[in-house]
Amino acid sequence: MAIGRADQVAIYSVAPSELARAAVRLAQRVRVAERGARASLLGQWGAASEVPFTVWRPELRRTTPPTPGTLGRVAEAYLALDGGRVVITGTAGAGKTVLALELVMQLLDRWQQTRPVPVRLSLADWDPETQPFEAWLARQIGDTYGVRQRHAAALVAQRLVLPVLDGLDEMDEDPDQPVMAVAAVRAVNRYQGYPQAAPLVITCRTELYERLRRDSGGVAYASVAEIGDLDADHIRAYLERSLAARSEPETAGVGRRRRPARRTPRRHPVDALAALPGHDRLLRWA
Repeated sequence: MAIGRADQVAIYSVAPSELARAAVRLAQRVRVAERGARASLLGQWGAASEVPFTVWRPELRRTTPPTPGTLGRVAEAYLALDGGRVVITGTAGAGKTVLALELVMQLLDRWQQTRPVPVRLSLADWDPETQPFEAWLARQIGDTYGVRQRHAAALVAQRLVLPVLDGLDEMDEDPDQPVMAVAAVRAVNRYQGYPQAAPLVITCRTELYERLRRDSGGVAYASVAEIGDLDADHIRAYLERSLAARSEPETAGVGRRRRPARRTPRRHPVDALAALPGHDRLLRWA
């Protein structure tokens, strides 16, 4: 089976059964990697704030009210979108990466071989002026997840990968001159599926993405998932979940022989806020 475009990725011939096995391996490796990333971001207990957001379509914003969503149901919000294109926006530290990571994990929980594998990659590693998007995407998948290059290229060409691209706002050293970000948006706007624009997810600071939308229209056919500010109720709910998660090891496995617990220094309860997206702003509540 001949696949791919000559100007984007190398053309390979990969049997459907071989491609299916490659997709399964990629999904497994992404899951392992993102579990580690989640633990690194949120700590060993993995408790996260709900990260409230609203989803809206730019062209319908004046006539259609936004749809609310939360971290725990982000996959449902994404799968309800028309076309599968969304830009996650928010201020610095609002939780854009956490939301993107949780979306990947929830989509993997629902993943079937007929669906694309969600793969989160950093846009800071891409030079859109010299590297075609699909070629870069295939190379990053191969290098990051140990997938054979011809398999990675085939998965990309057959749209069996859902790119989750983190950090559009981190591509340029000078935020007032977003040359790379503009080039990246142009490139992903040429990323086509069958028969419409291919699904993808991008994270970006609100201020920059509003500028890109104003100046060049932004990401074509994309909805916006805008992260809101956390209020006292969200903070309280997070702290309750965090403390509950920390107490589980003490009650789990009752009646079974337990290993001696390693003593660790007690931490101030406010330390739990450090795992919250935007914790620097939230410390004012503590």
